[in-house]
Amino acid sequence: MSLQSGMRSRMFLGVESSYGVAVARTRVLKFTSETLTHGFDDVEAGDLYQKDPLADEVAHGNQHFGGDVTISPRYESNGFMLMLQHLFGTVTTVRPDITNAPSVYRYTYSPADVLPTGLSIEIAKHNLAFLGAGCKVSSARFAFPQGQRMEATFNVIGKTMTDATPPTTGLTPVDGGLIVVNNMAISFGGVTSYKVTGANLTYSNNLTEIFTVDSNSTAEPFDNGMRLVEGDFELYLEDVSLWSNFVNQQHKVVTWTLTGGGLAGGYSQELLITIPIARLKSTTFPSNSQGPHKIQAGFKAYTDVNNTNVCTARLTNTITAA
Repeated sequence: MSLQSGMRSRMFLGVESSYGVAVARTRVLKFTSETLTHGFDDVEAGDLYQKDPLADEVAHGNQHFGGDVTISPRYESNGFMLMLQHLFGTVTTVRPDITNAPSVYRYTYSPADVLPTGLSIEIAKHNLAFLGAGCKVSSARFAFPQGQRMEATFNVIGKTMTDATPPTTGLTPVDGGLIVVNNMAISFGGVTSYKVTGANLTYSNNLTEIFTVDSNSTAEPFDNGMRLVEGDFELYLEDVSLWSNFVNQQHKVVTWTLTGGGLAGGYSQELLITIPIARLKSTTFPSNSQGPHKIQAGFKAYTDVNNTNVCTARLTNTITAA
């Protein structure tokens, strides 16, 4: 028996064809932290017979598996791409210039009413491993701190967890091009001159567990309300244009573009997030230092009668399979 080192933690992903039926893992996802937890509700007799509960009159009730996985996204990570697909629901692939840039691919992730079946997620902790089946991506939070790496935290709801020791072998990460927030352009209503110092974006499918009398494990998680996309950004105060947009309830297109290394044909690694209809829901102008004033602005994404996608993400890289 030996201590297990966190420095050797890794995550393996497999795409399920039947919900909750674990499959072989085919991709590696590097992560910086995870809080995936397995537990059971305790069911006790509740008798008034005595003051203290009896040890032989308690049983497992419903089981729960889930939590957060935080990663440092890469432009060239097929693990990150798989998590995006299971967050949004659909992905389309194009080769923007097959003649001059045959190695360049573009993947566009769009919201779907029905999410993919599920993932098998293996969490390897040094020499030990645990396997979650029936994992759905309920939500994600993307953080863009200036001068630092982008951070993505995916919230997962799963069906079961089992011991998978020893861990899967023979898989290596397919990734490259760490996404750093020092070459990012934010456009709000077509204006790109705002001096933004940081931003956050949350995309939630709003899933909930579904328990029925025939099992102590959740059935396939289902929508518990509307999809929610909202975010905020902080920028230096220069004029009252954002405040005016907020007061007048104007709808604006918001785009977030992060650019990495160069690719063939003049293309670059790129992550483009587009929100076609954004409405500011708050703006504050705190005076809390002797330095430059900053605006803190929060927004929410909406659709319209044409069912415009509430949010999309487009990734440009050289990976040949979504």
